[in-house]
This record gives sequence, structure tokens and C-alpha cells, in this order.
Amino acid sequence: MLEKEYPDKKYYIPYTMYEKEKTRKYRSDPTKLANWFYDEKDDYYLDQNGIRFSFKYYSQRKDCSTGQVRDFKVYEADEFQLTPELERLAKTKSGRQRQVRYNPNWQYLKEKAKKVLQSPEGRHIYSMRKYDVEPIFGHLKNVFGMRRTHLRGKKKVETDVGIAFMMMNLSKYWNRRWSKDQFSVFKNKNRQKKRSIKLKLRVELIVFQYLRVSYFPDTFI
Repeated sequence: MLEKEYPDKKYYIPYTMYEKEKTRKYRSDPTKLANWFYDEKDDYYLDQNGIRFSFKYYSQRKDCSTGQVRDFKVYEADEFQLTPELERLAKTKSGRQRQVRYNPNWQYLKEKAKKVLQSPEGRHIYSMRKYDVEPIFGHLKNVFGMRRTHLRGKKKVETDVGIAFMMMNLSKYWNRRWSKDQFSVFKNKNRQKKRSIKLKLRVELIVFQYLRVSYFPDTFI
């Protein structure tokens, strides 16, 4: 959908398994379909034991929550293998032929994402995300305790998250203001002015904490 709506845009967003697929453990895992031998001409796979999985049929799955339909190619272990042992391994515990599913559309998008992310420009932009974008959401989740939005619907969620970010900015402002005013109290020799500044600080702190506990109750549990 995004490709059709924004054909000229590049996406520097890694898919879920992007980092894990780069690890040595994943790349050397013989049970992963991505590490199996694939014959493009005859359209079949060989697993780590040499069991042949030939293309069987196409299938679809519909996500109940989103309604999204995904297309799969189903590969099934051949009934006749090179040895009786392989024929035994080609079956499940219930005696059926083993099957694996392959999503060509998802694989295409993954390869496209890899190409963009592993380019010099992509590496630079993705590295910036780790210290420019992600810390903000980490702070919102771990410090302010916001792990889900309070409302539903695109416009409502935009407003909800906007208020959350505004509260984070107010928190930064308050911390700086508190330090500055505390220094003023320490530096000022006029007792009456000191009391006035302290009273102002207490009122501001009460108001700020009330707003914070109202919007982020998890931080005070």
C-alpha cells in the first residue's frame, strides 16, 4: 500500500527480524528456510538433512484483526526420498508429509529493505535513528510508563501522543527551572524573597505532579 501511495519514497525502517537475521547464530541455523538450498529452476528446497521439499500449491491466510490477506507458496516433503531414513524424517509425528510455507511478497519487501538499509546512505540514516528517535520512545515507555495509547482512531491517537510529548517537554522544562530556581534560593540573601521563591516552586511542583499523575498514572504505582 505504501509503495503505491508513495512510489518515490525510500523506507529506512527495519522489519521485525532484520537485526536477528544478521546474527551468526541465525545464519548458521539449519532449521531456517532461508538457510536451505533452493533450486530456482525446479522450484524445490533441500533441508539440512537433504530432504527435498517440492512446490505443492498456493494458499492464503486472512488476519482476523486487520483483515489483511497474505499469499503463501506451500512446499511439501516428497513422499519418495533418496533413502528410507530420509523418507521417515520427511513425515511428521502424525504420519503426514512435512510442509513449509513461503511468502514471496514478504520476502520481496525484506530484500528491498535490506538493500536500502545496507547502502551507505541507509547505514548512516539508520544509525541516527538509534540515538535520535528511539530514545524518545524508550523514555516515554520506561520513565513515563506509557505503553499504549488511551484512545483509538488515527486522529485521537495523534492527539493523545501529542499531549504525551508535550508532557515530556514540560518535564524537561520543569527540571531545568527547578535547578535554576533552587540556585536562586541558595544565592539570594533576602529571606522574604526566598520564601516567595520556595512557595512558587512548591505550587508549580504540585501542579506539575498532578498533571503527570493524571496522564501517566503508571509512574506512581
